[in-house]
Amino acid sequence: MNTPIAHFLGLTTVDLQYDLPVFPEPNTKVRATDSRLDSGGPAFNAAATFAHLGGQAHLHTIVGKHAFSSFIQEEADRHAVILHDLDPQAQSITLSSVLNTPGGARTIVTHRQEGQPVVPVWEMGGVDIALVDGFHLEAAIPFSRKCQSMGVPVVLDGGSWKPSLERLLPFVDIAICSADFRLAEGSLPDWEYFREKGATALVITHGEENIAYWSAEEAGEVAVPVVQVMDTLGAGDVFHGAFCWFFSQKNTLKQSLDAAARVASLACTYPGARGWMAD
Repeated sequence: MNTPIAHFLGLTTVDLQYDLPVFPEPNTKVRATDSRLDSGGPAFNAAATFAHLGGQAHLHTIVGKHAFSSFIQEEADRHAVILHDLDPQAQSITLSSVLNTPGGARTIVTHRQEGQPVVPVWEMGGVDIALVDGFHLEAAIPFSRKCQSMGVPVVLDGGSWKPSLERLLPFVDIAICSADFRLAEGSLPDWEYFREKGATALVITHGEENIAYWSAEEAGEVAVPVVQVMDTLGAGDVFHGAFCWFFSQKNTLKQSLDAAARVASLACTYPGARGWMAD
């Protein structure tokens, strides 16, 4: 069997994560029980997951030219992710500080990256699946249009509504939205809305609760395995990357969601978004 190929377009971050016994009060110091410096972001973690499961993962993202550039490249190499820099001259990266407490509760402080993504000529022969996360929209739209013209299914990581996201939706085939996702007018995501935009399926995740899905063929729910949670950072990203892997293997929508839920649940039992990959 040929190795499946996926292209991911979206955000890469640098995450400084602290494991704390309790959340800090104002004007106090708390000693962390552990800390990690990782590359992260929805597209990066999804691509790393796809590669870890056995696929060839291409990541189109802004890396730029700054103190963390080589670190991101090294992390990509370590996870066998092929980087395509959308703005090699960017002077910054999105930085996140993540505070974890026992049981998986977390707070994230982030600073959004400034960059102007370059829209390259896409050379993507033999692609099996693609994912966009709503970031770097000026590159994501022609990327998704190109994929759709090639018959490549495009998955949307709908963690939250992004400005002008409605311009991308006509080129999305499978929308995977979190329960926190709201449309531009503030309403909940709706199957009829996405179907009218051209999607073939809508999926809504609810953390540890059941995953709901709709398609032209069926609608239903998929149970999420019950695990002892250590860290939920990046669990959604892992879910999206795993879904792309299983769906590219010609599994049904329901089969792919079920298998991806098992991988994401496993990831929650390890520290960090990719700690589970060490075993």
